[in-house]
Formats: sequence, C-alpha cells, structure tokens
Amino acid sequence: MSDKENMYNQLKERVKARRLGKVPNSIDACDVTIRELEYKTTGRCKTHLPKGDKVFITVELENKMINLHNLKSSIAKECGVPVSRIDILDTNTGPSCTKDTHIGRKRNFLYRLLPINLDSYSDESDAELTPAPVQDCVSKSSPLEHPPNKSDNLPQTAFQVASSSENPVPPPSICIAQLLAAGARRAPKPLVDFKTFRLERFVLESSDGTDLGTSFGSWHIIDSCFKLKVESTVYNQGGFRKVYKAVTENEEKYVVKKLKPETIRDLKLYANQNEDEAVHRIIQSHTVARYLCQKFAYKVQEELGYDEVFLGIDTLSQELYFVEKFVTNATKNCIKYVNNTGLLYNDGDLRQQNLAEAFSHFTFEETNHRLMVLDIQGWGANLIDPAVTSAEVKNDEDIWMYSIDNAGLVGIETFLGSHLCNHFCKVLKLPSQLGDPSIEVVDSKCRSKYPLRNEKRKE
Repeated sequence: MSDKENMYNQLKERVKARRLGKVPNSIDACDVTIRELEYKTTGRCKTHLPKGDKVFITVELENKMINLHNLKSSIAKECGVPVSRIDILDTNTGPSCTKDTHIGRKRNFLYRLLPINLDSYSDESDAELTPAPVQDCVSKSSPLEHPPNKSDNLPQTAFQVASSSENPVPPPSICIAQLLAAGARRAPKPLVDFKTFRLERFVLESSDGTDLGTSFGSWHIIDSCFKLKVESTVYNQGGFRKVYKAVTENEEKYVVKKLKPETIRDLKLYANQNEDEAVHRIIQSHTVARYLCQKFAYKVQEELGYDEVFLGIDTLSQELYFVEKFVTNATKNCIKYVNNTGLLYNDGDLRQQNLAEAFSHFTFEETNHRLMVLDIQGWGANLIDPAVTSAEVKNDEDIWMYSIDNAGLVGIETFLGSHLCNHFCKVLKLPSQLGDPSIEVVDSKCRSKYPLRNEKRKE
C-alpha cells in the first residue's frame, strides 16, 4: 500500500471517529467549550439568556467518547459547585440532555446551574440521579424519573407538566395551514419586557389664543414609573414616525411613537434640531393645536378634538417616545382632510370636510394670521397628528418654529387659495379669503387649482 493510500485511510478514520464522537486510542481527554445560561427563561419563546462568556475545559473520555457524567463533573469542577446543580441544555430553549446520545459529537455545550436547594444530593449519588431536567414536550420517550425530594416542590415548567402527566393529554388541534406557515416564514416576536417611562406633560401656562407664536408653557412630570409592554413590530408609520402598540400592567392600551432615523438626520441637517429638541417641539406644537381645537369646538358647538400626547423617557436607555392612548381601528378609519402643505383632500364626509377646513381657517384668524393648524386628519370627532404652520418658519434667532412639517407661508397660502368658506366659517363670522387681494399668494395658480371642487360645493 502506498504512502498516499495510508494517509488517506488515516484521514478517513479520523473523520469517522470525529463523526461518531470518538477520539484516537492514545487520547483519554479532550477540550470542549462551555457557556453558562441564566436559569430562568425570558420572553414568549422561553429562552435562556447567556450569563457568561465561552470557556475551554478538559473532559475525561470513556471508551473514547464524551460521557454525560464526565462532562457534568468537569463543568462542576470548573464552576466549583456540586454535579447535581449542572443541567446540560441542547439549545438556549432546551431541552435538557439526559443521555450520552443527546450530546453526541458536540464540542460546544450550554449549561445552567439549578437552584441551590437541590444541593442535598451527595457527589457520589450524582451518577445515578438526574435533577429535574427541562423535557421536550414532543419527545416520544417516557418521562425521566428523578428523586422524590425538595426538587419536587419547585414550580414546574410547561415542558415538565406536559411530559410528567400520568394521564396523557392529546396536543391541541393545529390546522395544516399553520403547520405549513411554520416552515415558510419566521413568526413575529411582538412583545418585549416592560419598559419603564418617566411620563411628562406640556402645559400652556398663559395664552389667550391671540399670540401663540410667542407664548410659552412648562413641562410637568406626571408619573416617574409608568410601565408599558411595547411590541417590537411596527404597528403603523407615517412620514416622520414609527408607531408601536403597547399595554400597561392593567391591560390599558396605548401607542408609543418614535422618530425615524432619517427624520432625526433631516432635523439636524435642515432645522438644526437634535432629537431631544425636536420631540419636545412636536409635543408643544400638538398642545397648541389641541388648545385651538378646544376653542373652535366650543364656538361652533361641535364635538372635535385631539387626545393629549405625553413625552415618555425610557428610564433605562433615556430614549424619547411619544405616548398616546390607543384607539381601535384608528389607522383603518383615519381620513385626511387637509395635508401639511395646505392641500385639500375631500375624501370623506362633506360635513366633516367642511368642519376640518373651518378649523384651519379659524386658527389663522384666531392668531392674527401668525399661524395655521394644517394636516387635519382623523375619524369622526377624533383628530390626530396635527401640523402647526407659522407664517415665519424661522424666528429672529434663526430657530425653526414648531416642527419639521412646518410648511410656512407656502402652506398657509396654498390652503387659502383652495379653501371655500362654508357654513361653519359663516357661523364664526370668519372673513372670506377667496379672491382677497390683500392676501399675498406665492403661487398664482393656487386659487384656480380646485375650480371644479369649489363650483360643486357652491351648488
């Protein structure tokens, strides 16, 4: 036999031995890596999170293979704990390895330390006793026996309950479509642990509604430990923010909104605002719009308004969020009447459209032509996400007024060029701006942009 054939046969034997978990006769130990996991599970998938880094240990071999008992003994020696506390896991979601065949040819192992009250076992008895393993609920093997001692009083996991029942219970019925979907895509993980927020409210301290461009208010902490369980998947999103559903410990529903990274970038580039400044400005703008809407609704005797928006500061990461009450079917039923550039949509009920336009017109007159509330959208009497537009986008200190959706004089004049005063405008005795030469229009085509719509509404 040639040297090449000998080398090939030796290589084949080594590969075969490695596949079977065996090592050459001359070796009575081998090195493996181990990593400790947390004892308790986290999340809906019952995952054991890593507790430490990977380390190498040396494991004695028996019949040229890694033995479960020897592996546990080596880990126990490394950790300085009794063998009875070592529980080898197949993955970070379980199940426990209880036979030599379960570890097979692995060289990387995960383990957790079982509670200290299992230490009543002696080291000599560890070879025969298996401490309360995490069982696989779909395993066909019979439940493993473990000693009737203190471990029996510990709370059982769902896996243990399913596998240790004396009377077998059939699994729940799952349709074939769900089984096929499980192999086609990854299931979402919507809920994360509770976040704790410091909840703050902005209050307009002194304002008569005639000079809101320069009025101010103050921030007040209303809850320093407001807990919400926030979904990790995006529920909805607009041009500037992403929306996530959330619930309190009492199952009260909320939504939290977060500025998009590209919005934060644009704010810094064009408006010279960082995220902290922008979030506070948006909530302050919302409070201004909410105040004006309350005045408008009172004067026309109609139900119309904005829910309050709170500032939520994550106490752990210090990230900033908008916190609002959740309204069922808000996204599905939401209708836009006026956008933030002053264009009219007229996609909903004509009466609601007239009410929305009259509100924008009212804010312009109520503030002495200093600002206008645009981006009027919502459902029924509920409005959301307004845009406060000021005649001057930047003030004397070169600071961008309100938020990045402030379209300035262009937005105001676009609205005035397309708005036709209706019943609500007349009730409030608002002056008609249509065709008024004293109102300067940037784009001369604005007034004739919607001639057909205006003619129909005149009829």
